[in-house]
Parts: sequence; structure tokens; C-alpha cells
Amino acid sequence: MKRSVRKDCTTGRNLMMKYAPPLKLKKGLSVFLSILLLGTILPASSMAASIPSRSLRPIPYSPPPCESIRTAQKEAEANPEEAKKPKELVNKRTKNSKKYIYSSGIYSSKTYPRAIHKKNDKGGWEDIDENITKPLSFLTKFATWANEQAQPGTPPLYPQAQGGTITPLSLCLYAGGSSFDQNGTQSYEQMSLSNYTMGGQTFTNDTYLRYPNLRDLIPEDATLTSVQIIVTQDMATNPFLVEAKAITQSWNPTTNPLAILPTTVSQVPPITNTWDLSPGSPRADRSIDITAIATDWFSGIQSDYGICLSIPTPDINPNGITGFNLPVLVVKYDIQGIPSDPSHGGSYYMDNITPPVLIPGRSVFVDRIGDVDNPIHSFSITAYSMDQLIPFGEDTLSVNLTYEDVFPTTQSNVPFQTPRPISNNCFLTYSFPVLNGDPVSGTDIYPNKALSVVLPDNDTTPPGVLR
Repeated sequence: MKRSVRKDCTTGRNLMMKYAPPLKLKKGLSVFLSILLLGTILPASSMAASIPSRSLRPIPYSPPPCESIRTAQKEAEANPEEAKKPKELVNKRTKNSKKYIYSSGIYSSKTYPRAIHKKNDKGGWEDIDENITKPLSFLTKFATWANEQAQPGTPPLYPQAQGGTITPLSLCLYAGGSSFDQNGTQSYEQMSLSNYTMGGQTFTNDTYLRYPNLRDLIPEDATLTSVQIIVTQDMATNPFLVEAKAITQSWNPTTNPLAILPTTVSQVPPITNTWDLSPGSPRADRSIDITAIATDWFSGIQSDYGICLSIPTPDINPNGITGFNLPVLVVKYDIQGIPSDPSHGGSYYMDNITPPVLIPGRSVFVDRIGDVDNPIHSFSITAYSMDQLIPFGEDTLSVNLTYEDVFPTTQSNVPFQTPRPISNNCFLTYSFPVLNGDPVSGTDIYPNKALSVVLPDNDTTPPGVLR
């Protein structure tokens, strides 16, 4: 059995060797197949070499420029002198801003502190011609006539609607100042008033007050409706007459002692009121209306150096008050436009000679030096975008406030803190008062909340959290 198997195997191997091709034929077949394979590769290589290189799309390092940038670059090549001037993007206008593009592709936004555009018939924004005077409406003419006919002391009518929404607002401002007796002795940050004769000697106390500058805080196109100095303290005392005189000379209320008192002037007719500061007395018996003086401040007719309170005529008995807190100044005014909800933010203002102020629902930008070399600054605080604060800002210095919206910059016509959101930690420390408190309930007189806020420079949370 084993032999037959071995024999069969031998026979099969012999058969394979018998019919196998010769060695020379194997080599020839290999050469032929190699040539055939090479022939199929060469045409593909030749075809790839014939493809034009310009049809190969390179991978861009950055996105291609938008159409507005390409247009600006083409115009710059055609007119190099004009390339130095930015081109306004009319379709990017807003009520308070313009947007420009430079040939370099940089965008720049100019935001103005007042409306510079108005809606046209097509729904777009067009420039406001400030030289055009709108005709007065019948209501305005009537109000003007009624004010002219009103007797002194009669509350005037103030509806001065000149297009847009008229919104009544108010501010409660705190004073810096002191009282001075007949010898010039100063009672710092206290209000004392007296004028009486005893034993052949006259005893007097006058109070000099200074409040934040109204032209910094209120839009120049606003209308003052009521400005009153109000005493918030009570004391059982006899009624006494008080006069308010305008201070006509620069002075610093933080100076203690104040060597030389500033000059004052009485109004014609004098501004007076009889005060009764007994507990429960109405506001009319504990205030004095200085709207006439404040209007001159606000219009620029008279410099805003403050108010001197005094008792104009001496009594034969001791009179007045001693050691009271300085009175507040409650300012009522109307603006065109609707401010934002104070919960969205507002402005912080400080002049370094009077207590700081929180202004609800509005943006105020001030950066200047005061009349006693005091730095005056303000900035806006907003939980959302700056558009939430309407009007955007106040043109208190008749200049345009501008800032770049691409790169951080401090270059502007008026240097001010770039309007930007602040951190949550800082924002939550600002508790803005109501826009226009009700005098009946007394909500237009509120504590000075600006004294307890955390300023952005002292905030431990980096800015930029809110947007």
C-alpha cells in the first residue's frame, strides 16, 4: 500500500515536470507582463502633468474679504487721496450712530450723544438738518401764552411737545456745603439758619450749598419743570422766613475751614418761603422753589456755583434751626424719548466736591475739570447692550462722543470710559432709583445709593461678563 502511494506521488511529480514550460519561457513572460503594467501607468502620469496648475484651488489662510471691503479697496486703488477718508455705510446707520469703512478693511463706528438721523419715507435713516426750525404746535403756543400770563409763584404749564414722546423724570441730588455764623465759624456739612438780635448783638447763621452741575446730568434739550430745595429733617420749632440767593463766585464746599465766603446775589423779586419743620408738616412748608435760578444755570446764563440760604430779616427772639442735615435738591424735568427700565442700568456721576449720583435709565458721559480744578467723571452701567439706555448719552459739552468698535482705543473727542458692559459682581451693587418718583408718597426723595456701590476699578470680577 505504501509503495503504491509513493509510486503515484512520484508519477505525479514526473508528470508536472514533463509538462512545465522551460525556464527561458518563464523569464520572457515576466518581462512581457512588466512592460504591459508600465504602459498602463505612463498615460495617467502624462495626463496629470497636462492639467493647468491655475485650476488647483489653494486652501485660504483666512476667509475672503466681504464685498464692502473689496469695493473700498478698489476705490482706494483708483483714487489714493480719497482712500484716506472713511466711507460711510449708509445701510448701517442707527438713530444715534454712523458706521464707516476704511480701505484697509477696518470698520469704525461713531456714536453720538443725541439723535442724528430720522426715518425717511422709505423706512431708512437720513441726516437731521439741525438748522430747520419746526413750527410750534397750537398746544405749545397756548402753553407759552399761559406761562407768560401766569402770576409769579403760579405753577407754569410745561407741555412743550416738539415731536416724539415727552417723558417726565426726576433726580434727587445731595449737597456739599457748610454753615457760617456771624464770626465766620464754620459748621462743616451742617445746615444752621438764624438771624436774631439779643443784648444789642446780632446772631446769624447762613448755609452755603453746592449740588452736582445740572448741565452735566440733564440733556440740553430737556425742560426743567420744578427745582426745589427740600428739608428732610423734623424739629419742633416756630415758623421762620427763608431766602434763597444764588452764589456767584467759585468755591469748594469740601474746604474746611473756608477762609473767604463766596459772593451771593438776591433774585428780583427775592425767592422766599416760610418754613415750618415740625413733624408731619407738608412739603410746601419745608421747601423753597429755585426753578428760576436753576433755569439760568441750565441755560448757561449764570454759572452754577450753588445756593445760599439765609433768614433775611432779624427777629427779637432766637429763631431758625441748628445742626440739620444739608437739604436735598429735587429736580423735575421732561425729556424727549423713553428711558430704559432702571433695572437695565444707568449712569454713575462724581465731581469730587459733592456726593456722587446714580442716574437711572440713562447714559451720561462727562469727563472734564471743574471750576476748582476738581475732576468730573461719569460712566454708564448696563446689564445688556448700550441700546437699552435711551437716550444714548447727553451732549453736555456740544461735542461728539466717538469710539472704535473693532479695536480698543482711548482716542475720542472727549476722553471717557469706553461704553462697555461691566461684570455681574459690579453691576449687582448698583441699585438705581426710580425714574420719576411720586412726590405724594415721597418716593422722589431717596437715600443716596451711589455712596454704597462698588466702582468698576475696585471690582474683583474682570469686566466683560455681561453683553
